[in-house]
Order: sequence, then structure tokens, then C-alpha cells
Amino acid sequence: MQYVPGLEGVPAVESRICTIDVENRCIIIRGKSLEKLATEKSFEEVAHLLVYGRLPDSDELKQFMKKLAYDRNIPEP
Repeated sequence: MQYVPGLEGVPAVESRICTIDVENRCIIIRGKSLEKLATEKSFEEVAHLLVYGRLPDSDELKQFMKKLAYDRNIPEP
């Protein structure tokens, strides 16, 4: 194993979800620019993209939001 100060050029982990586009200085999440996702999509849309690998249509988004709301509930002791 070669020592590289600062770990420049050494991948920490391989990911199917995220890549770094060094040339364009941006992060790509499931094929979509992180900057565009952050400015154009809701939290729930991006969460769906991360979990299911694609952006939801309107019906899928409604169902996903219902599931998130249901799963947020804390049961009574």
C-alpha cells in the first residue's frame, strides 16, 4: 500500500449512489446534479430518489409522503 499525503486521488469508498464530477466540480446523485436536486426538488423527492433509485411521479410522491408521515409516529408506551 502506498502512502498518499491527504489521500488525494485515493477513493475512500465506491458508491452506486453518488459520484464526484471533478472536472465540473459537482456531486452527482443517481445521475442527477446535487445542486439541481437541492434547488429544484423537495426533501421527499430526493429521499425517494435515494431509496428507490428514481424520482417519483406525483402519485408515488403522495404515497411516499404518507409512508414517511406514518413512520414518524412514535407509539404510545
